[in-house]
Amino acid sequence: MFAEPFWIFKTGHTTKYTRQKSNGENWLVTMTIGAGSQSQYGRNDFYKVDEKNYDNDSKTTSHYLRVIETKGWQCNTGTGIAYKFLEVGKPGGYGWSYGDNTNGVKFQIAAVSRFGAMITVRRYEIQEEVSHPPVFNTFL
Repeated sequence: MFAEPFWIFKTGHTTKYTRQKSNGENWLVTMTIGAGSQSQYGRNDFYKVDEKNYDNDSKTTSHYLRVIETKGWQCNTGTGIAYKFLEVGKPGGYGWSYGDNTNGVKFQIAAVSRFGAMITVRRYEIQEEVSHPPVFNTFL
C-alpha cells in the first residue's frame, strides 16, 4: 500500500490554512506557490511562497520553502538560516528550536490527529528576551 505524497507543490497553486493564537484568536492565511528551483543558502531546491495575512494584517510576505516527504524548512532572505517548521511522523510533544533564550524560535508538535493526516504545530518566538504568545499552525 502506498500513501499519497504529503507535499504537493505546483507553481501558481493557492492553499489556505488557519493560524491561531493561544488566546483563541484565529485567522485565515492564503499561501500561493511561486516558482521552484530557487537558489537559497547554497541549495537550488527552494520554492518561493507568498503568504497573505500571515500576521493577521492583510499584508503579503514572501518566503522560501524547501520540502521533502517528511519535513519542511522555511527561510527568509537576510537571516542566513533555514528553519524546519514541520516534521511528520513524530508524536505530540516532540519539539525543536533555533537561536537562544534571547532571540530564538521554538517549535513543538501540539497535536497529531486523523491518523497523522492533521498536524498542529505550536511556535514560540523570543525577540530581545521578550516572549511572544505562541502561535499554532494546523497542516492538513
